[in-house]
Amino acid sequence: MGNYATVDTYQITRHRGLRSRATGGSTEGLLIDVAELWELFLLHCAKRAFGDGNVTHGTHLREGHPLLRSLQHHTATLGRLYPDLVIGPVNHPTTIIDAKYKPLTDPRGVDRSDLYQLNAYLTAHTSEPLPRGALAYVRFPEQGDLAYAEHRGPWRTMHGHPVSFERLPITENECVAALQKLVAHPL
Repeated sequence: MGNYATVDTYQITRHRGLRSRATGGSTEGLLIDVAELWELFLLHCAKRAFGDGNVTHGTHLREGHPLLRSLQHHTATLGRLYPDLVIGPVNHPTTIIDAKYKPLTDPRGVDRSDLYQLNAYLTAHTSEPLPRGALAYVRFPEQGDLAYAEHRGPWRTMHGHPVSFERLPITENECVAALQKLVAHPL
C-alpha cells in the first residue's frame, strides 16, 4: 500500500517535481486528479463568462434529481444526478455541461457511459425550452482533425435536447469566449 503526500508547490514550479522513493513494500508519491482540475478550470471560466449567480457546480447542488423513486414508499429515492456545470437556474437550466479530461478523437470517439450520463442529466429537465447539453473535452494541441461526434453534430436526444461535443481551449480568456459562444449559439 502506498503513502501519498503533498509536494511543496515551490518544488513543482521550480521544475523539481515529484520526488518518489520506493523501498521494500512501500511507495511514496503524489496523486493529482487532472480531470478534477479540468472541471474546476471550466467552472472558473463559466463563472467569468456568465457570472457567479448563473453558474452552479454540481457538488453545490442541494437537491439532485433522483434516478429512481420507490413505488411503495413515495419519499424514498435512489441515486442522484449532479452534473458538473449548470448554466442558468438550477430548476430550469439553459445548459448542462459535463467536463471530460480525455481525448475526443476517432476511433475512440465519445464513450457510451458519457452519453448515458449526459442524457440522464438532460432527461431530468423536460419542460420547454429544453436545456442544451455538452460534453466539454480538452482541446489538446496535437489534435487537429474533427472527430465524428463534432463533424456530424450538433445532435438531439430522443426528447429533443440539443447536444454538442466540444473541445475547449486550455487558456482562460479563450475558454471563456468558447463557453459564451457555445451557450449563445442557437441549434
